[in-house]
Amino acid sequence: MYVKFITVFVILTIVLIVIISYYSFGRAMIEVTPRVAAVTSDFIADIDTQNATPAPGILKGTLFTTDVSLTGSYEASGSKDVEGNVIGQVKLSNTTSYNQPLVATTRLLTVDKVLLRIKNRVDVPAGGSVTVDVYADDPSAFETLAPSKFTIPGLAENLQTQIYGESLVTLQSKPGSLKVVKAVDLVRAKDDLMKKAYDEAMNKFKTEFGPDYAAVVVDKKLVEEKLPVKVDDIADKFTLDQKFNVTLVGVKQGDVMETSASRLKQLVSGERELRAIKMENLTYVVQNYNSETKTANVKIHAEGETVLRSDSKILDKARLAGLNVRAVELYLTSFDEIESVKVSLTPFWVTKVPTLADHVTIVINNQ
Repeated sequence: MYVKFITVFVILTIVLIVIISYYSFGRAMIEVTPRVAAVTSDFIADIDTQNATPAPGILKGTLFTTDVSLTGSYEASGSKDVEGNVIGQVKLSNTTSYNQPLVATTRLLTVDKVLLRIKNRVDVPAGGSVTVDVYADDPSAFETLAPSKFTIPGLAENLQTQIYGESLVTLQSKPGSLKVVKAVDLVRAKDDLMKKAYDEAMNKFKTEFGPDYAAVVVDKKLVEEKLPVKVDDIADKFTLDQKFNVTLVGVKQGDVMETSASRLKQLVSGERELRAIKMENLTYVVQNYNSETKTANVKIHAEGETVLRSDSKILDKARLAGLNVRAVELYLTSFDEIESVKVSLTPFWVTKVPTLADHVTIVINNQ
């Protein structure tokens, strides 16, 4: 009887040790990769550049004004078929106080003795200029003629410095289709310089204030402009000179990020939380600028990324206790917030998630 008692006792002890070992040594490592979702917000930010401590809800701004002078060269996109032997146009200028009539075939002479003639009669206005069609006196004398200045040999010598011609483009010796300036060319040229003026002003701002500031152009004024051509003028190329006075308002990137985060968090609910703001995707559009109070209203577009909250009820360990690997995977991936799941059980004999919460480790992979 004692032998049987001892045998039963030993067996029960072994069983108890096995049970205790199973629950004591069993561990579960659950690695969760959340599914990233986008969140966006468009809001109006009020910016004050004058007060050291703006009112609550208003961003502290910095005012920056600079002059930008730019020159651009542009291609003419139009074409024009000319009649007869016309090879292009020459601009005639008159610095005297009276109009100067010139008959058809009037000679125009370069320094190199290349001779062109005026196609039609023209009156060159006092203190002004006029553009005339020209043709080559001897087409075999040249193939191309670079932009040149012309004297008018038929005028008195003392007038030749006051009334003169100038070509703005290279002329071909033989007639053909000529390039002309179209309205769209002028629009594109002005838009291009406007954009470059914006970029130049932004570069100046960044040089002075550094990368910790964001800026937006709130005012651009055209101070000077030189455009030697007009619509339908014959020209291969033309230049545009402009000078702008540009005003920018800058704000600290940190302040913008903080405000954007606050706005985005208001849009995040349920089992998600804001993980990051895409600073590179922040955009600014000026809604209004008051030059008297030096304040601006700017529409800011912010984008962020949301992920599963670390304290989400989805990850409640009690819901996972006693489940095998496949069941854990099926349960967690059934939620839109979770992309994938990896479960590791140890030691090798453990087949289910332990019921003891401190034996279960959940790691969120937010890479």
